[in-house]
Amino acid sequence: MATITKWKNANGTMSYRALIRVKREGKIIASESRTFPRRAMAENWSRKRETEIKGEGSTRKLALKDITVGDVIHRYRAEYEQLSGWARSKREHLRFLAKHDIGRVKVQDLTSQVLIDHVRTRRQAGTGPSTVMNDITWLKAAFSPMNVAWDLPFDMTVFEDALQFSRDQKLVRRSRRRTRRPTKDELSRLDKYFAQSDQNAMIPMQECVKFALASSRRQAEITRLRWDDLIEKDLVIVVRDVKHPRTKKGNDLESKLTPEALEIIKRQPRTSELIFPYNPKSVGARFTRACRILGIQDLRFHDLRHEATSRLFERGYAIHEVAAFTLHLDWNILRSYTHLKAKDVPTRPYQAA
Repeated sequence: MATITKWKNANGTMSYRALIRVKREGKIIASESRTFPRRAMAENWSRKRETEIKGEGSTRKLALKDITVGDVIHRYRAEYEQLSGWARSKREHLRFLAKHDIGRVKVQDLTSQVLIDHVRTRRQAGTGPSTVMNDITWLKAAFSPMNVAWDLPFDMTVFEDALQFSRDQKLVRRSRRRTRRPTKDELSRLDKYFAQSDQNAMIPMQECVKFALASSRRQAEITRLRWDDLIEKDLVIVVRDVKHPRTKKGNDLESKLTPEALEIIKRQPRTSELIFPYNPKSVGARFTRACRILGIQDLRFHDLRHEATSRLFERGYAIHEVAAFTLHLDWNILRSYTHLKAKDVPTRPYQAA
């Protein structure tokens, strides 16, 4: 049975959205929608498409009979992981879900109720709300090729329904942004520790920490910086593969350098095409180990980026100027760094053009 929804467009014309959901044995086997300029067109398409789905439904449904959620995840990884260049967090999370109880559920039995039960079980086991939210997010991503690329019927609305209910019940939420800043004492102790330990180490952590604080670069970005991408006269360097919510590779952007950051770069020996030719995981591991030895609690290398960004605001840079250093794509994220109170905003006289 089709549902036709009418709404008025901004230009005053009307549009008609046709939504069809075909059920078999009480379960939705297909859900599709299209928008048309006339109601008759929407109705004609609905009737024709319902007939097509019902005719092919039995054959396509048989293809799902023995497929599990884990099978879908494995196929998704096999076909898209290398092509898209996934981050390690996505790769590991999907691997975990494929081995978890949810991975053994038959695709034809996966409903919003099953997903909500998964959320509740994970939360009761002590898993945090943001991690569990990622469970559903990555499962939805794994199922995204089902209808369009694999010609397998699946109602993707089960993920949105499960997420919406879980949000309403406060079972899941997005991760909270960290606001941890290292104290002067902590930075001083780290500097002294690395000054001594660097004498027998391959990675000059003292320089890496100073550069992170002067440049606001992520640890992986630091280790990708190249000498031939440095434009010294303009205090600019190209940062390759900048983190992006949808694109991991090829997102190369020019970043402004502070004079302090440039001086640190010029101190580095030219032994490679990379300015800091080190493994980013090793940089993070040495920083974590140093904090543990020094008794510094809950401090991560990435917190140095937060500190560097805060310092840029404290120098008096505006949000759009700070973004030229940090390469934040969303300026709203930078607002959390400003710490500016209304009473501290100066008033300026109006000047006619």
